[in-house]
Amino acid sequence: MTRELEASAVLAADQFGLLAMHRAVPELGLTELIERSQHVGDPVRLSMFHVASCPRCGPALLVGDGLACDRGRSLLDACHGWRDRGRA
Repeated sequence: MTRELEASAVLAADQFGLLAMHRAVPELGLTELIERSQHVGDPVRLSMFHVASCPRCGPALLVGDGLACDRGRSLLDACHGWRDRGRA
């Protein structure tokens, strides 16, 4: 990795779960996923933590078959169409 690419990285290492989630929740742009992952109680934030720690979900969503575990699927399903009342 060149210094220029490293210095201009858009995602931090702990946000690669968001890139994986983008495959499962394509209606949300990566920018919106990043923004929503910053808000406590948002399903995107909860899903991001799960995807980052689950040995099945992270690799499956990022480069594999796209099939999350049961808990991951329920968390990702909650991301579809959920909006915080304050930001509606």
